[in-house]
Amino acid sequence: MRPKLATIALVILLAAIIVPLPMAIGEGTSSFDLYGSSAPVVTWSKDLDSGYVSSAPLLWGGIAVVKTPGGLVAYLQSDGSELWNVSMESKIQFEMSPLLPFSVTQIDGIYSMPDVVITGWSSGEITAHRIVDGILHWSVNTSAPAYGIHGAIVKVASNSTYREILVPMENGVLSLDPVDGEENWNVIFPDDVRGYRHWPTYWLEGDLIWYAAGDEQGRMTYWNSSAPNSTTTVDFGIQSGKIRSQILALGDGELLIPIQSTTGSVLIHWADGVVKQQYALRGSFGIMAQSPGNIIIPTTHNTTWWKFSDELTLVAEITDQPVVGTTQALGSDLFALPINTAQGKIDVYRINPSNSTVELQWTWIPQVSGYMTAGIGWGGEINAIAIANDAGWVEISINDALSADEQFRYSAHRLAEWQSQDTETTLEPTYGDNFEASQSAPNSAYVLIGFGLVLGFFCLLLVKLGRRPQIAFAGATTLLLIGMVLLLPTAQQSVNELVAKDGEERDDSLWPESWKGTQVIGFEFLDPFLIEIYANNITMVDSDGSIISSHPSGNQIPSVWIGGLSGADNGWELTVMGCEVAGIEFVYHQESIGGYVDSIANAEDGKDDRWLLYWVDGIHANVAIDAYSIEEDTILIWYYL
Repeated sequence: MRPKLATIALVILLAAIIVPLPMAIGEGTSSFDLYGSSAPVVTWSKDLDSGYVSSAPLLWGGIAVVKTPGGLVAYLQSDGSELWNVSMESKIQFEMSPLLPFSVTQIDGIYSMPDVVITGWSSGEITAHRIVDGILHWSVNTSAPAYGIHGAIVKVASNSTYREILVPMENGVLSLDPVDGEENWNVIFPDDVRGYRHWPTYWLEGDLIWYAAGDEQGRMTYWNSSAPNSTTTVDFGIQSGKIRSQILALGDGELLIPIQSTTGSVLIHWADGVVKQQYALRGSFGIMAQSPGNIIIPTTHNTTWWKFSDELTLVAEITDQPVVGTTQALGSDLFALPINTAQGKIDVYRINPSNSTVELQWTWIPQVSGYMTAGIGWGGEINAIAIANDAGWVEISINDALSADEQFRYSAHRLAEWQSQDTETTLEPTYGDNFEASQSAPNSAYVLIGFGLVLGFFCLLLVKLGRRPQIAFAGATTLLLIGMVLLLPTAQQSVNELVAKDGEERDDSLWPESWKGTQVIGFEFLDPFLIEIYANNITMVDSDGSIISSHPSGNQIPSVWIGGLSGADNGWELTVMGCEVAGIEFVYHQESIGGYVDSIANAEDGKDDRWLLYWVDGIHANVAIDAYSIEEDTILIWYYL
């Protein structure tokens, strides 16, 4: 009877391979439900102690980026671990220009740029930092006599261009190429008038892109893509008027223009070059939000809901509490309002167009009070939401930490692929299917190993009782072996992620232009495994043996790079060539299964459980070094892990 039971148990346990656990280890219940009635559960929080946080945290690619008067700081979404920190100098001690993520897909297998976060500063500078590691990709300086940049930088999306962003300069609007920060054109407000927290807008009419922006005299300037130097400025005659919010494009060239004034604010519906309607409002405008047919208009006096078809119609007052920041549409009928009181909070309201009613869905009150001008931060996948206030306090709520980590790994791989541009596999812009595949095997492995250990313990008990549990023992051994085999890809993935992270910190843009299209080999070894001339430094050596540059490695791994090489047909030939040029000792012998590397510099293979491993164009090589064929533009990297 006992052997039969052991056999049945073995069959049931092996089924874990075919039917993996439905929930990955570490997953739990959701922390928030946008359409629920409860406040989000805070996953982690940060006290930045840095002054006002006046723009919403950016949640993108598994990363949370927060903008403060002192610069940018990025955290891993899943647990709040700091990834990078960039210092900036604020001119007026608060920074309101929102964070704009920018990413492009591959064109003909090539990424034209890494994923970046773009924003403007009170100093007038526009920066684009790589979102994974914070390295500055480009920056542009503009005139900032008083305010600098406080409005939103807007991405232009049209069939004719994907390479344009609009920057609200203090004295006008600047069009830049987000790939490299190069200027396309700029428009200056007439009469040396300034703009403050003005948001450029655009709309499409045929093959033309039309643009508009407001200034500090309540005027609107507009132009089109065919002639940016030919502008038209409209003065609406509002005494002491100022446009300090975005101009909304309603479609078919119709615009909604908010003009605030000490004598009374107005909302202008503009179409066909004329004022179609004008509405009187009270208070200064916050940043409006819209969904199909609905517009939410916040002010310091109240926030109202309007419907738009041919005309604008007031539906209802949503709240009488002050809103000066960004109202965010979380859905076609769900809107988040940053309430700017001493306590500060996010109120989320749901509108019902069928009966014109408004319902408070939930409220998020931060643990540390402070005025709130920043709107809610949220990602397109709605896996995370975040808030921040003038006390420098940040809170984030995550529904699925594993999914956030998978997004981060995908972001890191995109950066590594952009850096190499020669990898043999092409990443697709999706992670859902990969997530399921990557999680089920390790979870099954853990289950099998666990049951194998339990069954092994059961065998020991049977031996103590004088039994001979051959079948149970064989089953336990089988479970352990299968579990270990299933874990091998996970172990390999961990090593690959370590290498990918190291690759993110390497700036290949500093390599000489002459190295492009040539064979390059690198040795990234912790000290003391590099020879003395390269120890503690990052060194570039040209093909003739001359040192191009050498600087302290700081928090990066010491390395030596040899480039401008050519003619190597396999990894062994390139390694020999690179070592000879750089004066590095390379010990190698031949075995029946291929070439075996004994040591490179001071790194001995297998000593103290450290091994010499190599990657070719970002891919770990699992064959002998002399059996790996390479191209004329290959990048080969040796690690000692």
